[in-house]
Amino acid sequence: PDNCRTEDLLPRWRTKSVARTIEEMRLLYQRYGKRCLVFVDPSFNVSPAWTDAFAEALLAEKWDLNWFCFARADHLLRDERLGILEKLVRSGLRHMCIGVERADSIQLKRWNKRGTGGSVYRELFDLLKRRYPEVFLQATFIVGVRDETPATIEAQVRFAEELGVDHPAFHPVTPFPGTDLFDEARENGWLELTDFDRYDLMTAIMPSETMSRQEIDRALYEVNRRLIGPRWLLKGLLSRHKYRRDMYRWFLMVSAQLFTSAVHERLNPFSKAPYTSPFAPPWYED
Repeated sequence: PDNCRTEDLLPRWRTKSVARTIEEMRLLYQRYGKRCLVFVDPSFNVSPAWTDAFAEALLAEKWDLNWFCFARADHLLRDERLGILEKLVRSGLRHMCIGVERADSIQLKRWNKRGTGGSVYRELFDLLKRRYPEVFLQATFIVGVRDETPATIEAQVRFAEELGVDHPAFHPVTPFPGTDLFDEARENGWLELTDFDRYDLMTAIMPSETMSRQEIDRALYEVNRRLIGPRWLLKGLLSRHKYRRDMYRWFLMVSAQLFTSAVHERLNPFSKAPYTSPFAPPWYED
């Protein structure tokens, strides 16, 4: 509309109150017996004031609870300086997923990821492993960007090994509909897959300038085989922290299920049931 201001179109952070959040958690904890909760907000720790109040409220409940969140690296360093991170861990924070995405800061700037980069991630993961060894550390990495080469993928792998996270998750860049990347990819003819069942964050959707989509898929397979192996599993299963041991057992179980599903799909391709993927609503093509 004509009276819409530019600032009204900018992304906004919004949340429930701490009291409402604790109320919902209490329902899950007391009525349904849940002892592990996952916050799926893209970035849990945006506001230090809210996060600090949440930690205090959760500590006051004295629950036997583990919880998991997705968090920003630079904000975690801020929360550590403010004394908030220590309280979050005491309240039951046992699992964090942090979007590292790329080893090179240039690509992060293209994606408008301010406040991040190699030095930030090195400082953060060193801190977390040293001060909070009971927390399971998961990090995501993206491959298959336009200027991807075997050398840049190798740099990603070396960076993941240097950080020493519990679960380095590598995903192909996926241009979801509605994003600038999707529009750019469609305009330039980069999209080689248009079936949304394949937009599962595990299948390469488009090639890079020097690698085919099949080569990116193969590289992802080799990366996972290199990073997630018997030595990785044994280290986790021998951890002195129960939650970390449980997570390694869970990843072992899920990996076995995915392997079985892949074999079954190859034997019977008509039985395909995608693990996770978006779908096109009826109005999408209108």
